[in-house]
Amino acid sequence: PALSPATERRLREFGRRRRTLLRQCGIFGALAVLFGALVIVAAADAIFALDDAARYALSAAAYGLAGFELWRLYLRYRHGCDDLCLLARMMESARPDLREEVLSAVELGRLREERPALDSPVFRTRLQEEVARRIVTVDVGRLLPFRLIARWARWLGAATLLLLLLLLMPGADGGRRLARAALPAANLPRVSRTVLTVRSPEPADAVVPRGDAVAVAVEASGRRVEEVVLETAADGHRARLRMKPVGPGRFAASVDALGSRLRYRARGGDAITRWYEL
Repeated sequence: PALSPATERRLREFGRRRRTLLRQCGIFGALAVLFGALVIVAAADAIFALDDAARYALSAAAYGLAGFELWRLYLRYRHGCDDLCLLARMMESARPDLREEVLSAVELGRLREERPALDSPVFRTRLQEEVARRIVTVDVGRLLPFRLIARWARWLGAATLLLLLLLLMPGADGGRRLARAALPAANLPRVSRTVLTVRSPEPADAVVPRGDAVAVAVEASGRRVEEVVLETAADGHRARLRMKPVGPGRFAASVDALGSRLRYRARGGDAITRWYEL
């Protein structure tokens, strides 16, 4: 006789429950690692004034660690959720009183047409009926309870709380700090105690004649700075130009708009403006 439908149904239910718990565990673990890593990247950006390359590398590492955690906790185990023999072994491990019986029923059901002289159909039928009678009493939810992955849920809760603390911390501008960590390619100014404001050209994103010299003026407020550097990027080339002080907290420089598009930003103290475009 083939494997009892009751036995197969319960094993399939066990497999679905296992897959669900693995998926939840993988998601919880990956999000906990990602949230924690992004907070660390945001803190590093605040402390060390990371340049773009370092911020890109750290953000990529955060996503890479989260992806690895998802693979470690869930993706590498997916293949076993539909293998009846593997599910039978796992169920027997969780229920020692079923040891060897469920696996034997599955294997006999698969091999029912091979080497029929080694045992009798009556023996196989009785084994299948006995296993089916016992396995229908198994509570899969109790066999695989949520508490098996509760640790990862707690880790996710702690990481989420840490994220919320950064977001809600007064004066920290945690939203922009986290956005710079989570989206390193986003064109966002750095959160800083020094504030740099582009006063010229007006507006800072402007259309100018190609080849013209464009005067760039920057005003610094907040923490005092002695030097402001103008960074430019055009046609794949980047340059840095020290701006001249022209008054209290004011700095100026001139750049040539030689390419079809010139991007620029100012750096001073712990401040970095966003990229502007001419």
